[in-house]
Amino acid sequence: MFKVGQEITLEREGRIFKSVLRGYKENDYLMVDLPDQSWMGSYGGGIVFRFLQRDKAVSFTTIWISYLAGVEQVILNYPASMLDTERRLKERYNISMPVNIYRLEGGEEKDASKSVIVDMSISGCKVSCELTYEENSRVFLKGSLPELGDFTDIGCYVRNISNVRGRRVYGLQFEMGATAQINKFRHFLDAVAIYQAGVNDVG
Repeated sequence: MFKVGQEITLEREGRIFKSVLRGYKENDYLMVDLPDQSWMGSYGGGIVFRFLQRDKAVSFTTIWISYLAGVEQVILNYPASMLDTERRLKERYNISMPVNIYRLEGGEEKDASKSVIVDMSISGCKVSCELTYEENSRVFLKGSLPELGDFTDIGCYVRNISNVRGRRVYGLQFEMGATAQINKFRHFLDAVAIYQAGVNDVG
């Protein structure tokens, strides 16, 4: 499962940091490079550990154990259970979910438009709307996810633009690490995957 030297990401308090796995003892601990100077002190909250295994994203929640000052490494708890999302990174889901898309200028919403997400993946989504946004521009999404509540100011970049039946469809890439609310999209995708699996089983 683990490979010494592999690149990983660690998320805590809504911030995502890059790191490298330097060692581990099965069922005991994980040793990683110090992601940031803010990690030098003890930390009691949960930490999301993510890495790629072949073409699948694997993640689990762990806790901070100690900081090794001499080698600038952090010791994390070995996970009691592994949550393998088993989701191919390019897998997309066809959905229809209303959202608002807008730009931010000085903290104020600009060029807001009622829109619809027509498909979504772990890294981005396609949004259909009437307003014009430039390619590579930064936009934001807000709306509500079933049973997960409201989300707002989800940062995205416009990566491609197409026209479908008189409406513009924007291919958006999530600004990963900008906000912890992006995790709600991941949870939503889990729910969609479970729903679709149930439909396929019935069929």
